[in-house]
Amino acid sequence: MKSSSVVSITTVLALTGCTTMWPATWPEVNVAPQHKQPAEQVLRDRGECWTLAEKEAGHDPDVMLESVIVTRAMFDAHREYVRAYADCMIGRGYEVVQREVDVK
Repeated sequence: MKSSSVVSITTVLALTGCTTMWPATWPEVNVAPQHKQPAEQVLRDRGECWTLAEKEAGHDPDVMLESVIVTRAMFDAHREYVRAYADCMIGRGYEVVQREVDVK
């Protein structure tokens, strides 16, 4: 499922050696249903919000999984993607927790 990439980027940065490079923290978002949405609805909402956030931010987080070096522009685009994804999920009735994760 694509939305898992939002969380796994932290792991990839740590494993690829980016821990010695900027950034030292990485935005992460976790979502949980607030209104007992069925699993099918959760998957559909995550997929639709993923696509919406990609278009709004002009950024595909999967590209970051293939990159060893994270540029400032990539970081800023990812932060915008996380914001757009979180906003979309909140609008669909999910609890959203955003935080900065230390990648060192």
